[in-house]
Amino acid sequence: MTNGLIQKFLASRFGGVWKWLLAVLLCSASQMDAQAHELTSNRVTVVLRDETHLSLTYYVDYLQALRLALAPKSTPTEFVMLHAAMTPADFEKQLIQAQLKFTNQTRVVLPSGEALVFGRWRWPEPARLQAQLQQRAMGNLVNPGEHSHAAPHEIQAEAVSSRKIVSVSVLAPVEFGRVLMVTYKPKQTWLTPSKASAVTPF
Repeated sequence: MTNGLIQKFLASRFGGVWKWLLAVLLCSASQMDAQAHELTSNRVTVVLRDETHLSLTYYVDYLQALRLALAPKSTPTEFVMLHAAMTPADFEKQLIQAQLKFTNQTRVVLPSGEALVFGRWRWPEPARLQAQLQQRAMGNLVNPGEHSHAAPHEIQAEAVSSRKIVSVSVLAPVEFGRVLMVTYKPKQTWLTPSKASAVTPF
């Protein structure tokens, strides 16, 4: 299955030379995967918008998280080539499966033990994600052994509590690895035209 999709991906972009390119890729795959390492610092920002409204934003290496959620036994190279060659419809099905895992594993709990229910999830666009995978697949062929540097992807969600939120405990999906958490409650001040605000401490 995997080799067939890789061949399809190469044939669709390189025509008759795909067999040679596949040989190059397979020879260099072990080197690429050995050099791959986590460069992105995954983090989550938890913001108390008002007394009962909480917003959560992840900034993560989403492609790495997808690999761990969907094909944990595959190498980074295998995952990239497999999913780069999928049809958009099949790729979206895979994303929905991963998103369900991530939403189920995200837990924000109040001191009472009540777990907040998050909604209004906003995920990276499937077409953009697959385009990035295809770019990585091409990069693996053009520059074997070079590790790609990707900006973190943003995932957002919101929750509303029936009671005042004074503190929370947060659990992130295991596929996100070690996550730096930032929490704060914004301070709001009206600014008058042509008049500086009062001194604002941090």
